[in-house]
Amino acid sequence: MRTKTRTSRRTPAGQPDDALLEALFEGAPIGAAFLDRELRYRRVNEKLAEINGVPVEAHIGRTVTELLPDMDPGVSEQLRSVLETGEPAVDVEFIGQTRAPGDARHLSTAIYPVRGADGSCEGVGVVVLDITERRRAEFERMRAHENERVAREEAELAARRARFLAEASAMLDQSLDYEATLRSVSRLAVPWIADWCAVDMIETDGRLRRVTTAHVDPAKVDLAREWHERHPPNLRAASGAPNVARTGRSEIYPVITDEILAAGARDAEHLAMLRALGMRSAMVVPMGARGRTLGVITFIAAETDRSYGDDDLLLAEELARRAAMSIDNARLYSERSYVARTLQDSLLPPHLPEIPGIELAARYRPVGEGNEVGGDFYDAFQLGDETWGVAIGDVSGKGAAAAAVTALVRYTLRAIADAGRPGSEVLRLVNDAMLRQRADSRFSTVAYARLRPGRDGVKVSIANGGHPLPIVLRANGDAEFAGRPGTLLGVVPEPRVHDDDVELWKGDALVLYTDGVPEAGAPGRLLDDDELLDAVRRCEARDASAIAEYVEALAVDLAGGDPNDDIAVVVAHVRD
Repeated sequence: MRTKTRTSRRTPAGQPDDALLEALFEGAPIGAAFLDRELRYRRVNEKLAEINGVPVEAHIGRTVTELLPDMDPGVSEQLRSVLETGEPAVDVEFIGQTRAPGDARHLSTAIYPVRGADGSCEGVGVVVLDITERRRAEFERMRAHENERVAREEAELAARRARFLAEASAMLDQSLDYEATLRSVSRLAVPWIADWCAVDMIETDGRLRRVTTAHVDPAKVDLAREWHERHPPNLRAASGAPNVARTGRSEIYPVITDEILAAGARDAEHLAMLRALGMRSAMVVPMGARGRTLGVITFIAAETDRSYGDDDLLLAEELARRAAMSIDNARLYSERSYVARTLQDSLLPPHLPEIPGIELAARYRPVGEGNEVGGDFYDAFQLGDETWGVAIGDVSGKGAAAAAVTALVRYTLRAIADAGRPGSEVLRLVNDAMLRQRADSRFSTVAYARLRPGRDGVKVSIANGGHPLPIVLRANGDAEFAGRPGTLLGVVPEPRVHDDDVELWKGDALVLYTDGVPEAGAPGRLLDDDELLDAVRRCEARDASAIAEYVEALAVDLAGGDPNDDIAVVVAHVRD
């Protein structure tokens, strides 16, 4: 009988299977280990030793917790679970600190039971893959995406805020009625930046006057108005609008707690009303311009449950700054307009004198923004018992400098004119005064008429210093120029000025006007002398006031409703 001999199976290269498996274990590019039933290391390859930062021999006989105390405790728990259940755990990720240099490691593991020949579980096998760099790369990508998302949201928010401020600025520029403008801005702020928006202006006595309150719900606006009227702000309060008005410094309340409401309430009823408003966050910012606080804007978040931060405060302060500039400009404009109107009124007679047998009327139409003094003027005054002077003129330019020349011309003419002094001499004296007292190049045109009423008509003597010639409108509808042209005043020492006489009979009218009448449509449409006379001949009115209105309307129509120069008209009509 032949005896069978057991031999080891060999590979084609002649190596036994055990040696091949050992080579695979040691040379694997991933960590591998075998732990016994006490979960102590029995076999560890070089790759796992590298991952753990501990030599191979230092692993043997030690548990994971003993070897790596800073490793995720879930590792030991998972090892115990596989050992007890016999169920493998695949693709389980742990994060923890090994002894290898660097930060915490991300480890992807597979844990499986190792069974003996009898099928009993002798321990667990572990395969470990270091995925730290992969996770870092994924984290960097996620962070880059998040940064991009945040940057995009910030850019979109910045663009929305810029559009908001642009829209607010457009509203602020629409009107010089700053209270109406502030009401529009408060409605714009709700709900873009606030659920509530209230604007208070500081009065001259230091009190706060509520200009507007805005909310999307009109019923709540009424509630806030009632609250404000029943509980006006304490001007000595240490916080809120009164304090901001006094100090000029903003206040922000990211979260309004019930304790804050209780601290600011005056009584139980007041506290109940404060709670009813549902305030959650608030900003109170000053409206300051030129170093002065003009008012306060309060922004309140309620229903939207937003919480204000530094960026919101910057936006609110910028809106308040622009509102303050608009208010300040409106006030400056109003003050300048008032000064201009007052100065302009001082350059015109407050009323026209009563002249026997003569009806006087005048029209004055300034152009521009209304805050700049024009150079046109007229005057009428008594020279003696039976003689009156009527003058009309135009000074080059506008503004205070032109007003100074206008005052010089008008009051010099009034001071030196008398019944016995010819008009040509009066205008030459005015010319001398201008040359003596003015250092600039401004000049003036003046038409000066002396009127002496008689039984049947009026004798008129006309002197003209570079001014458009007066027109005589006869009772029969005919029209003609009166006088001769002269030299501008304030230009040369010896101006050429003439005295010319004309007779006015009953129903006749003398029309004096500035160049704003024939040149109203400049530069596209100008009236030459013949066109102007023809236009005056078409006047059907036969009293001074109606004639003056007609000449003014003639100029306005010529300009298409918008004259480009001041218009002054004086009419002396001989009564029937």
